[in-house]
Amino acid sequence: MEIDLKSVFLIIFISSLLGLVYNYFSPSGIPIFPEKKTLKQASDSLLYPPIADTNKVKSSAFNKNEVVIEESLKDSLMMKKEKTAIKDIPRITTEKEDVQKEPLSINLKQAYTLYKRNTLFIDAREPEDYRIGHIKNAINIPADHFDDYEFKLDKIDKDQPIVTYCAGSDCDLSIVLGNILSDMGYKKIYVFFGGWNDWIDANYPVETNGEK
Repeated sequence: MEIDLKSVFLIIFISSLLGLVYNYFSPSGIPIFPEKKTLKQASDSLLYPPIADTNKVKSSAFNKNEVVIEESLKDSLMMKKEKTAIKDIPRITTEKEDVQKEPLSINLKQAYTLYKRNTLFIDAREPEDYRIGHIKNAINIPADHFDDYEFKLDKIDKDQPIVTYCAGSDCDLSIVLGNILSDMGYKKIYVFFGGWNDWIDANYPVETNGEK
């Protein structure tokens, strides 16, 4: 039986073309050239907001009560028929905290500040690389084998800040892991782009061997 190569190539070409057209218009289609996602840089104020001055809060609350009492006495002495609204009482207001909707990138200085605050670091590299050396107290959840290591997240609160990192700026495993955690509902994910390379160059605390 003789095979008509032209007909075969024509069938393959038409099939491929139809597949591309379907994929393009399908809501669940896979992008042929996926866009590279860039993360926003985390601000210092978001990472570690200033601690409220309790003395000022107490003082403000005390002054507020003092004004209320003074106005009440005036009303009582003057026997007003209607009490006037007190408009100048100092009020303690709080701004609504911004909700972090996606992982944010952090630099070396920010990463070290979070480290000193006992923030959880997760090494997204392979176990072999982790055993050779890793940021001190970091746990290992390889992005490429996430399902096998997911159990390590069982006791980690989803409101807890987490820093992911890998080898350095040329490695995207920290971004992959950060996106996975974010999709799972973890709300404060920070990706340390400098990673292991920047950390050891800065001579910051590290560990070798061991497994967490």
